[in-house]
Amino acid sequence: MALSKKRKVDAENRAFNSEWNDASMFILPPASTKPVCLICSETVALIKSANVKRHYETKHKAFDQSYPPKSELRTQKIRCLAAQYDQSTRVLSRAFSAQQRANECSLRVAWVLGKHKKPFTDASIVKECMTEIAEALLDGKEKDELCDKIEKIPLSACTATRRSEILAQDSLSQLEEAICKALCVGLAVDESTDVSDNAQLLVYIRFLNREKNQFCEDLLGVTPLQTTTKGEDIYLAIKETPAKRGIEPTKVISITTDGAPAMIGREKGAVARFKEDNADLISYHCIIHQAVLCSTLSDEYAEVMKTMIKIINFLRASSSCQHRMLREFLKEVDANSDDLLLHNNVYKEDLQGDYTHFPKVKEQVQGHRDVSSFVDFVDKLIENFSKRFDSFSIGEELTLFIQNPFLITDVRAFTNDVTHHFKWANTGPLQMQMIDLQANVALKEQFARTESTTFWLQMVSETAFPDLKKVALFILTMFGSTYSCEAAFSTMNIIKTKYRSKLTNEHLHMCMRMALTSFKPRFKMLAGQAKAQFSH
Repeated sequence: MALSKKRKVDAENRAFNSEWNDASMFILPPASTKPVCLICSETVALIKSANVKRHYETKHKAFDQSYPPKSELRTQKIRCLAAQYDQSTRVLSRAFSAQQRANECSLRVAWVLGKHKKPFTDASIVKECMTEIAEALLDGKEKDELCDKIEKIPLSACTATRRSEILAQDSLSQLEEAICKALCVGLAVDESTDVSDNAQLLVYIRFLNREKNQFCEDLLGVTPLQTTTKGEDIYLAIKETPAKRGIEPTKVISITTDGAPAMIGREKGAVARFKEDNADLISYHCIIHQAVLCSTLSDEYAEVMKTMIKIINFLRASSSCQHRMLREFLKEVDANSDDLLLHNNVYKEDLQGDYTHFPKVKEQVQGHRDVSSFVDFVDKLIENFSKRFDSFSIGEELTLFIQNPFLITDVRAFTNDVTHHFKWANTGPLQMQMIDLQANVALKEQFARTESTTFWLQMVSETAFPDLKKVALFILTMFGSTYSCEAAFSTMNIIKTKYRSKLTNEHLHMCMRMALTSFKPRFKMLAGQAKAQFSH
């Protein structure tokens, strides 16, 4: 004998019987699945005659004596109770909507303050400003109503802090959702200290946002380094940050750093340790930090560099008056330049040749002075650059591929370069797709009218050129520098000043995320989810 299946309530298609209005004083509110008693406003679990009848007979049997069933008096009473119930639900609905609007206003104020790096306590100042504006712009009833609504917006410092936590978490959730859809990501890493001498390791991420079809750079995370800032400490922090966001190590294709020893040490450096988890990781030195490398090679030349930097800072940065006077002086003496030169290119061969670019050195040579130390210095500089940048071997073919794929003449050399850097690439399809791309006249015309990144994202079909587009995506995902990290540290110093030195690491990171993120919070959804309360 087969066992009968258990009945499911949602499959029984029970309907509310209108006769229950008179018999048991129950109604079924719109968009509700539970009947409501008009007498006590209680509900029953299921739309069943037995449930309704049991409730009425247990709690309201005496109601029949005052209002006999099917009498005109009972009908009028039912209408009166139904109207009262409808009025009460409307009042509650309006009150809840007003609370949601006040809550949304509170969220939006906290967001604006966060984007402008302002303290939580400024929220009450915003409320005061809004009240003053209402007082000046409006009169009579309109002014009173608006001032009353403003007064109900919760904008205390504690509330602004809680709202900021909600907003930061929502922007982080959106970032995580976008990263999950990305094919690959690039990282930029840097470390600095805040005003309280706390070491903060910052990790920025770059990836293709599939929904917007554009590259996105955002703050992935900030980790406080509690004690030392050795390579092991930095490695663990870097490893932990992507892991928190559900990013597999193999999804990270590149990482750029400022070249500090703790970052790029060959054995114990953070990047070397990170490569143990991902052998195909491409690491390279930030381009904006290359200019200062020469000052670390020699105490003699470092002292010269420091002196020159002091002079430059004085003439160019400390006083606009000094800078103007410098320009006028250069004009008076008919100098070759009309302003202070910040740097010049060096060629080693010229120091060993006729000194075309070094006239002063040439004078020293003619005076029989030994200038071999200059050549030794340049040799050390070349060696230092080679050590720091030998891991970044993206050649001219791949660079030209992004800039203008129609200028590549040696397709075989190009595909060899691709397969050397990206193990997933296949030579055959790459060569055929490159030939087809270069033969496409329409794409060539579109490339001439658009920027290269836009061309690869919007013009090149992923169906027709899947491998080429993937190569372009991988290269374009790489950071060129740690500029985003440097800018973020400037934001950190604006947020955490000597006047906000007590700011915790958690709240500092939260404020930095609001100030730096490219994602906008979903205000209405957050306002509906939160337990809204009017300001007291």
